[in-house]
Amino acid sequence: MQQLGYDDDVKGVVVIDVEPLSPARRAGIQVRDVIVSVQDRSVEDVGGFRDVLKEYNLKEGVCQGVRTGTMRRFVFLQVGE
Repeated sequence: MQQLGYDDDVKGVVVIDVEPLSPARRAGIQVRDVIVSVQDRSVEDVGGFRDVLKEYNLKEGVCQGVRTGTMRRFVFLQVGE
């Protein structure tokens, strides 16, 4: 994470691509953001992120904690109709 300008204690999943017109793009997620939580549950790696997502219906949406540089925010991500 330090290579991206984040402190060593920041854990999460680094966003490496965001498709145009995708739910992630509409939610404001950007390349180099770090997803640190899903529904208030910390995620430290891709495997943990996927495991947490499996527990929720993405059509209903999930709240994700996101770091962009030093800014922390929450985004609501909903997939499909």
